[in-house]
Amino acid sequence: MPPEDDYKPQIRFYYGGKEVSSPDTFWATVGKWLGEITERQIGNYKEVKDLALQAAGSESDPEKKLRKLYARAQQLRNISFEHSRGLEEIKKEGLKPGGNLADVVKHGYGDHNDINRLFVGLARAAGFDAAMVWASNRETTSFRNEILSVRQLDSAIATVNLNGKGLFLDPGTKYCPFGLILWMRTSVPAMAVSKGGGVLTTIPATTPDDSVVHRVANMSLDAGGSLKGELTLELSGEEALEHRLDALQTDETGRAKEFEHEILKLLPSGASVKLQDVQGWQESEKPLIARFSVEVPEFASVARKRLIVPAGVFQTQTKNAFVHEMRTYPIAFPYSSTELDDTNIKIPPGYTLESPAHPYQMKLYYATYQTSFTFEDNRIKSKRILSLNGVHFGPEQYSQLKGFFNVVQVCDGAQAVLQESEAANSKKQDQP
Repeated sequence: MPPEDDYKPQIRFYYGGKEVSSPDTFWATVGKWLGEITERQIGNYKEVKDLALQAAGSESDPEKKLRKLYARAQQLRNISFEHSRGLEEIKKEGLKPGGNLADVVKHGYGDHNDINRLFVGLARAAGFDAAMVWASNRETTSFRNEILSVRQLDSAIATVNLNGKGLFLDPGTKYCPFGLILWMRTSVPAMAVSKGGGVLTTIPATTPDDSVVHRVANMSLDAGGSLKGELTLELSGEEALEHRLDALQTDETGRAKEFEHEILKLLPSGASVKLQDVQGWQESEKPLIARFSVEVPEFASVARKRLIVPAGVFQTQTKNAFVHEMRTYPIAFPYSSTELDDTNIKIPPGYTLESPAHPYQMKLYYATYQTSFTFEDNRIKSKRILSLNGVHFGPEQYSQLKGFFNVVQVCDGAQAVLQESEAANSKKQDQP
């Protein structure tokens, strides 16, 4: 559900002058105040101009130039994604508040908002039309215009006009790729500020292509029904960013255990998983790729001369979702996403395909589900696509969502039937 505080009764008292006389007056005052502070912090500093020239070099293509400036801003030490420090530790390390952009460049570090302000300064120095946007956070509470509190706008991100199109960018979030915004600051109200004041706008939602999970399983099945092989997991967009940020909170051993636990939840009971290697933990623009060795005892059911085999290795993740008939509150997903599963199961020697799994396709205006199955070279090959395009659904849409994911759950359980050939069966009977 959306943030719980959205549905709790509240009484709020506002103190002040004319600025609290109405929501429109309040937010106009906030916009003017934020604009003045932000512009003063960004300034027009020689240190920033020199850094922009150094970072962009002789690049003339606007997008490539902007990407270079983005990458340079992300190279700064980002203290927002380090451990919390007390006053004594801050003093001991000699850390100083960001202040203006000249100070940020001089120090070589800053927090999330400092780095985003620096990027705006670099972009302006390189000739781009750039500004700051103060965004709300739908993970904690939904922005409400009638609540007169600037604390609803808790994070600064950048907006840049590139070839006539406005882009929202967030280099101040560690490992955040160019063009992506961390999910809780997407599809939310925000305030774009400038010297002239501020105007309320909306950070656009992500698309299913902005968060892709691609799983590839290459497995072998034995005559006893056990499955063994290798799984490759490739994450991009919001999925990769979430994993990278979570990884900052633990060490290598902890990351491995969490990754293995995540894969175990996708597999049948009794499975074992061992992480082999991971590529891309500290990348921004590349996918995060992990390889695992996997064993699943009793994956297929043995029925005399037949094996009943799940066509896909991965279990549905919607078993415990949408179990109730009615819904009171809206439904909130963190971000739009796409799941791509490719499964390749080599069948045991002496077996042939008797009955294939049935493909299925279903489409709503905000969701797509599709499965396909082939059998070639003694392998069961399956493909699965599940795409959701939307983050907020009202209670009136619950019945349709429930129906969609109930079908997904049923179709994710599709099975193929293998039959042992007569020659193989006779050979097995002749063995002592």
